[in-house]
Amino acid sequence: MKILQFGNCQLLSAAELLEMAGHEVSTHLFGKIDPEHLEQDYIRGFDMVIAHETYKKRAELKTALKDHPKLVLMPVLFFDGFTPDDEINIAYQDGRQMAPMSRIAVGAFRNGLTRKEAKALYTPEFCDLMGYKQALHRARKNMARRVSPYIADIDQLISKWYAEGVFFHTGNHPKLTVVEDVLREILRRDAGLDLPAGLAAFCTDPLQKFAISPQANHPAAQNLISDPNHVRKLGAHLGGKLISCRDFVDFCYDILQANKGQLTFNDASNAQFDKALRLWKGKNAPEAARNPYRSQPNHAFWTRAVARPATQDVCPIGHTQPVIAPDTKVATAGSCFAQHVARAMVADGLTYYVAETAPEDMPAEVADARGYGLFSARYGNIYCARQLLQLIRRAYGRFQPVETAWEVEGGFVDPFRPNIGEVFESPEAVDAARTEHLASVREMFESLDVFVFTMGLTEGWVDRRDGANFPVAPAAITSRINPDHYEFVNANFGAVTSEMSAFLVELARINPTAKVILTVSPVPLIATYTDTDALSATTYSKSVLRAVAGDLAQGFDNVLYFPSYEIITGGFNRGAYFEDDLRSVKPKGVAHVMRVFRERLVVGAGSDIVAEPSRTDETPDEEYIRQLEVVCDEELLVR
Repeated sequence: MKILQFGNCQLLSAAELLEMAGHEVSTHLFGKIDPEHLEQDYIRGFDMVIAHETYKKRAELKTALKDHPKLVLMPVLFFDGFTPDDEINIAYQDGRQMAPMSRIAVGAFRNGLTRKEAKALYTPEFCDLMGYKQALHRARKNMARRVSPYIADIDQLISKWYAEGVFFHTGNHPKLTVVEDVLREILRRDAGLDLPAGLAAFCTDPLQKFAISPQANHPAAQNLISDPNHVRKLGAHLGGKLISCRDFVDFCYDILQANKGQLTFNDASNAQFDKALRLWKGKNAPEAARNPYRSQPNHAFWTRAVARPATQDVCPIGHTQPVIAPDTKVATAGSCFAQHVARAMVADGLTYYVAETAPEDMPAEVADARGYGLFSARYGNIYCARQLLQLIRRAYGRFQPVETAWEVEGGFVDPFRPNIGEVFESPEAVDAARTEHLASVREMFESLDVFVFTMGLTEGWVDRRDGANFPVAPAAITSRINPDHYEFVNANFGAVTSEMSAFLVELARINPTAKVILTVSPVPLIATYTDTDALSATTYSKSVLRAVAGDLAQGFDNVLYFPSYEIITGGFNRGAYFEDDLRSVKPKGVAHVMRVFRERLVVGAGSDIVAEPSRTDETPDEEYIRQLEVVCDEELLVR
């Protein structure tokens, strides 16, 4: 496709992505548009025109584009979070703009502070006085409001970017991944064009060659400015070199002193700094230090919350708003431990939502054997974040794996749910069953109110040809494959964060009101393919998953973390919740998890919680037998 672009430098990033996707792109930046580029013969030679929304302010451009049949508008992306390094509204008295200066350096210079005194202001405490946190919050809201007419779930995208770290180079230079996400959403909605996922990983970020202020737009950045190793990059016109925040003070003072008397300053920024400086100087003597922990609630203290209560009374979750009512449609997915949650919900009379049900004429024992009702759809175990992301993309036709059927003894199985208790007579039969299954998956995602996902593993097996993630090693299912097509992966924190964030964004697009409860399976790895031991591999995997779940719960407003992992593995129970194999979870452990689940997450349940009496009879009961039947695809690894 031939694509014509008009806009600011952010379209350089768009061009890089579109060209990597195989399109022919011609980009013209505002201020550099030649008259021949506005002629209809030229414009009509392109299949699509992408223009920044501000093109409307240029009458000649608006007139030239108004009749093009495929005009796609892009919002200008801007994130004006406060940074102590940029004071962009300084100008010479003759109107010329000066190179970006440091807010703190400019304020200190105007107030007659020495360079040493100015450098002493580069602290998180002074940034607090300058309103850093409030400005950062305001910038996020502003960006969301600006982009929301184009992308309804922009809040989810911003949360995804936050989870990945600093996401703008400077206020008007977004990172390439940000442009990719926005471009993909807009082209899908307005042009019916799907961009391949992960394009930014294969491209050079064209805006990276300009100035970079990495402390500009992330909550963690405030604590970086006093670090002498923290640097920013000057623009190309200033040499493009790296310079620390404090060295930047000298850079600014040199320019300010050389041009003293020839400059005009931004009044609002001056007032902001002057107020902060007065407060800073007013702190003649530090206040008496007060132990901040004295005001913390009981659940914040190990002794009161963990060591002192009886085992069954430990409740490792803070103040949480209940999100599940009796009629709330709760869907589940994840590792084998998620099946415990589903069964307990049914026992509690809650609405465990099953979108893919067994045929009416199918005997109950056959339905159980074929995995109906284990989860909300018949997808089997979903251990890895990539599996979950690919499930939602497969359901909506945005990912079509190379592998469609594996030959096994007696027929064929679905590579993505090989352990559903059904062998099909042909690849075509696998495809037909998959089509029906994915329709149920779509119904589930669109109709659920709460999605409970139990994160299980970081280790997995993928197809080298397209990155498809399988629930189990292919060779554990069939020998009738080419082993060169598959490889082992062990996802790190960044990969899991990126994949889970992408899933949350896609779910929000489909179901904007959906809430997500993340938990981590306490079940150890049955085996590892890494070069370390099973205990160390388990610790690594669970640590990554727990850290990701916590980060996502902090970054996404619709995500909660539930500590089933902590309840089962916590030292407070002294190993009482594991069977002799140190892997299978005992019924009383599941009961503790679900008691806390009900108390904290189910509306109206908190006041009705009654501790279950301890059992003295160790004879396995029916619930125990049912739990032994929990289906785990990873069991196939050691068959």
